[in-house]
Amino acid sequence: MDKLDFSFEADPTTVGMSPAGVDRIVSIFEQHFAEGLNIGAQLVVARHGRVVVDRAIGLRRLGTTETVQNTTPFLLFSCTKSLTSMCVHKLAEEGKVDLDAPIADYWPEYGTKGKETGTVAHALLHQTGIPGRGLYPQIPRWWYWDWVTSSVADLEVEHEPGSKTAYHLVNNGFILGEIVRRVTNVMIDEYMQREFLDPLGMADSYLGIPTDQLARASEVYWSAADQRAPALLFRYARQAVIPAATLNAPARDLARFYQMMINGGEYNGRPILKKETIDYATKIHYTGLDETLGEPDRWGMGFGIGGPQLEDQRIYGNTYGRYSTHNTFGHGGQRSSIGWGDKSENLVIAFTTNNMIDDVGSTKRQQDIGDAVWEALTDHQNPRLG
Repeated sequence: MDKLDFSFEADPTTVGMSPAGVDRIVSIFEQHFAEGLNIGAQLVVARHGRVVVDRAIGLRRLGTTETVQNTTPFLLFSCTKSLTSMCVHKLAEEGKVDLDAPIADYWPEYGTKGKETGTVAHALLHQTGIPGRGLYPQIPRWWYWDWVTSSVADLEVEHEPGSKTAYHLVNNGFILGEIVRRVTNVMIDEYMQREFLDPLGMADSYLGIPTDQLARASEVYWSAADQRAPALLFRYARQAVIPAATLNAPARDLARFYQMMINGGEYNGRPILKKETIDYATKIHYTGLDETLGEPDRWGMGFGIGGPQLEDQRIYGNTYGRYSTHNTFGHGGQRSSIGWGDKSENLVIAFTTNNMIDDVGSTKRQQDIGDAVWEALTDHQNPRLG
């Protein structure tokens, strides 16, 4: 099946999963809520295009009786990066962008202060050399596209483009978004809407949520002290068009995106991308130290890539579950939500939560679900499952 049907949860045995295993997935999801890890959350698990778990739990706003629905938008933070990246990959597929070309070929004002050699591929791989520079002075500009992109164009590199990999919190999103605008003369939120959100039926998704949708969206909360500031900031910043961070969407919609990727670029009979484009974006392009994260990681062009835990990978290694492989690809968001898929197992997982917790706890929360999903498979191709 190439379209997810959310009208019912399918019999797990029809997609090579055990009923007891799927019950355990749901039990872990409910246990996390009972333990206070989630104030409100959603979980979708699908295999071979059939939904076996589609759950919502908890409150979208504390101090109210406003419960989370399956269509409630959550702020997905950096899960946004994968959709923004695929916007650029689509333009590359159409011959409108060369991934190996300098960013300045499309955005001449960018080619200053050591950024001249930075390529589109460098932006997709967090290698442009401006991972965090200018972040705090930039915050007031987030709501004003021309102002914020001009500030990015004026940044001086922290290191030579391509010489290091260092996760870019927001700057790579502004780079990719401005490339889209320069090439298409359309803003990134409009382009994403036209080319992905609408064709995929992601009707509850917004890159920068409009005011008239805020009342039904989940609020942003924190239980780790160091997440108070970003939580409070993004309660307001979620309305800005930040291509690295402000997709507001329910788990169902995030699952639709990953199902399209697993399908090889088609969804509901509509071609969205070519399979070759997806395969290129979701293969390993870099393995090694990520200087922002402070440990090794595997990167595709817009996605993290799964597989056995790397040496010295302490925190981020198992967010897709301990049995993930190099066919597993996805992205998490600010100690909260995550979406991922596995091409060989035809798996899609989308998890949203409105509570930002500590790094170790967030990884465990995601790994608990991922491990349970892998262990529920009865008909698998994964050699790591034995």
